[in-house]
Amino acid sequence: SQYAAMNLHDRDLIRQVKREALAEGIQQKALEDAGNLLREGIPSDVIARCTGLPLEQVQEIEERILVHQ
Repeated sequence: SQYAAMNLHDRDLIRQVKREALAEGIQQKALEDAGNLLREGIPSDVIARCTGLPLEQVQEIEERILVHQ
């Protein structure tokens, strides 16, 4: 009984870690996409709507890109 409970707990932890990793990967991809789209001249408000990122975050990326050009 204890073994089964530990097994279920471990499985739940693994699932949670996988969900968090997936969410982090999705967020990272959205940030990369935003940078690429900004470099292509797409307006930041359009990028925010399409990626689901906050406009302020897209504008921060835009500022970093402008500084490094």
